[in-house]
Amino acid sequence: MDATTYLQDELIDWMVGGEDFDSSPTNVYVALHNGEPGDNAQNDELDSDDGADGYSRYETTIPDDWNQPATGDFENANDIVFDEALEDWGEVTHFSIWDSATDGNPFAEDELVSSVNITSGDAPVFRAGNLSGTFE
Repeated sequence: MDATTYLQDELIDWMVGGEDFDSSPTNVYVALHNGEPGDNAQNDELDSDDGADGYSRYETTIPDDWNQPATGDFENANDIVFDEALEDWGEVTHFSIWDSATDGNPFAEDELVSSVNITSGDAPVFRAGNLSGTFE
């Protein structure tokens, strides 16, 4: 799992710049991408206005929807079920985690173990424990 430039900068500002972190979010949002998201997860996110009708980021609640099974690890505690695709979304290859349903600040991004082709009528799902990450 790659920390975004935003999160890296926040950590450095806290560690050596004497700045406080913002308060921890109460919700985080999972986004889907059909290509490499880039250092700030700004690239290739699905977009309901651009060929992915029905798509929106999935809202999770902290801490109820997440587990920390080991130091530096996290995983979803509950199923994450996106809304049904109203048209073909294409091949989803990556995900990212944000502090907002739209725009906002990206925390991390990573490639899926296996890409998934989402067609009209599909409702993408990450079963509990299947969306995970490790910061090293």
